[in-house]
Amino acid sequence: MSNVADRYAKALMELSAEQNTTDPLATELAEMGQTISGSRDLRVFLGSPLVKADKKGAALHAVFSQASQVVERLIDLLVSKGREAELPAIVTAFGQLHDRARKIGRAEVTSAAPLSDAQRSRLKAELEGRSDGGTVELTYRVDPSLLGGLVIKQGDTVQDGSLRYQLEKLREQLITGGAPISN
Repeated sequence: MSNVADRYAKALMELSAEQNTTDPLATELAEMGQTISGSRDLRVFLGSPLVKADKKGAALHAVFSQASQVVERLIDLLVSKGREAELPAIVTAFGQLHDRARKIGRAEVTSAAPLSDAQRSRLKAELEGRSDGGTVELTYRVDPSLLGGLVIKQGDTVQDGSLRYQLEKLREQLITGGAPISN
């Protein structure tokens, strides 16, 4: 995250807290983020130095025509400062601030096969037990190449308990003459 995005996100958080509109703004910005991340053309357009600021502003207002006044002013401010390409990062930073304020953590769980409801519940309880009294929202992916086990990514932390990773470590030990394997 850039310092610029963090500053804008903090300002948005403070403004929305004053106006008691933090949750609706978080929803609006999340939808905006999905729209931007879902459109490569829009991302390239926003980052292009060849497109004039007024055209970028007009396009953003057209794409987000149902935007709240706060978001409309944000768009105008970013365009006037030449920082419209920071919009996706600002949306992400605001979402992280909003989650932190609500004590919500997010984790991506990748497994070799789909997890049962019981496994998902146990995993969620385990991760919430490690948090600071908050909740953890999990997203799940299946990657058969893991062979077994799980990979859990929370923020910048990755816990790789996959069988593939364990086999790679064992292979490295054998190749480099690492410590002998005992039963």
